[in-house]
Amino acid sequence: MGSARTERTGSEELSPFALARCAAAKFPRDVPVLASRRFGTPKVVGLYLCTRHTPRMRRMEFGDWYLVIVPILVGVGMLGFWAVAIGTRRVPEIDSGGIEIWFHIAAEAVTGVVLIFGGIAVLIDGESPLTVVLSSLGLGMLVYTLVVSPGYYVERRDAPLVWMFAGFWILTIPAVVVRFVGA
Repeated sequence: MGSARTERTGSEELSPFALARCAAAKFPRDVPVLASRRFGTPKVVGLYLCTRHTPRMRRMEFGDWYLVIVPILVGVGMLGFWAVAIGTRRVPEIDSGGIEIWFHIAAEAVTGVVLIFGGIAVLIDGESPLTVVLSSLGLGMLVYTLVVSPGYYVERRDAPLVWMFAGFWILTIPAVVVRFVGA
């Protein structure tokens, strides 16, 4: 594949340092590995794949997966809840013409989107400073929502939705602990 000092991949040569970095990534042998071109041009070295300017490949542990799955599920759930509630006209404040409810819905929609993007960012590169900020922001927005929103349903004596918020707290507290202990 080239000289002893460098190996050629496609149209570029990799230095011994780059080869050592690729080998240190410990990609499984004989397994095709795909990478996004977004992070740089993929370079195949023997049976290893090495990309320049990629996030450090690491093994994801349970806490990382929790920070991927829970925020994405809660974010999708929040967006779905409001889509169904508005679609079935189950939000009486909309009919009464109040603008306050639209700000509330917008805030919860933004929270859902930030949670989804935070979960995806943890999946891509859980140790990036931007990922930590995005994930933490989403969880902070979720905590605020979980403090403020149940009051509406407590006032209406809607027990199933109050219990739903209790379930969200059970999912959120471990995510906050994992995010800030691991950050």
